[in-house]
Amino acid sequence: MARFKVVGVGGGGINAVNSMINAGIKDVEFISIDFAPSTSLASKHITLGSNTEECAKAADEHGEEILCALKDADMVIIVAGIGGTTGTSAAQVVAKCSKKIGAFTFGVVIYPFLCEGDERAERAKNGINDLRNVVDSILVIPSEKLFNNLDKSTSLIDKFKEIDDIIRHGVQSICDIGNGYSFVGADLDMIKAVIGNNKFAYVGIGEAAGNNAPLTAFGEAINSPFIEEQLCEAKGIIVHFIGDASQFNLLELNETVMNIGNYVHPEANIMWTGVLDDAMGDKVRAIVVATSQCRDYE
Repeated sequence: MARFKVVGVGGGGINAVNSMINAGIKDVEFISIDFAPSTSLASKHITLGSNTEECAKAADEHGEEILCALKDADMVIIVAGIGGTTGTSAAQVVAKCSKKIGAFTFGVVIYPFLCEGDERAERAKNGINDLRNVVDSILVIPSEKLFNNLDKSTSLIDKFKEIDDIIRHGVQSICDIGNGYSFVGADLDMIKAVIGNNKFAYVGIGEAAGNNAPLTAFGEAINSPFIEEQLCEAKGIIVHFIGDASQFNLLELNETVMNIGNYVHPEANIMWTGVLDDAMGDKVRAIVVATSQCRDYE
């Protein structure tokens, strides 16, 4: 089995990691990095002290401790809110440590809301572009997209939880595939081939029940507002299905898989996988991770 380590950096990253821990994601080691105090539930926590004004320096000073925590990892997934102090600076230090030990390094960053101001947005863009020069691939979650299909009954806490759920499902899919849980032959090397080589990644999630549930769930996932790039330009795509065995009709699943190529670039590297989970009941979930060649985030 591949060894996965998920590192939550700063408050936003730690919230996402806590969500994964509470959901019971298996075969993953969780690490958190933040200034004191911390709400982390991770088994390993690195405290950078209390001087938040010199975050990059503090993270560098804890470089050996970070290297020790990441030791033996095959893949390191770094989760951070970007645009603030800790996530923007310390995430780069973690990524450099991850590359130093030879791990495949995947960044997952949460882009701030527009209402948080131009200065934070500019810092976030610069942080993303700096981080993507260190990691093998970077997934951007634009918070502003939470306002799509928003109604007055939706609470702020529910919307923040939605971000954590999106990250959790995306991370769990990658770990399940890398650990060989898919009923279709797949492993970490295949993941690297699709999302590696310094690419931007985008994630979408859909759920459906009834006739053609896999196809309907896939359609919902690719129409997610969090997939910012036009899918027809995607040079790589992972489509991961989760559901009870009784919901995977072979003809419906085959129709869905045959349709994937209609939505992406003709030269795209297409990978589809699936895991069985009887807790899904009559629903099928589709998680889509689409990639595009790296460019500056704007």
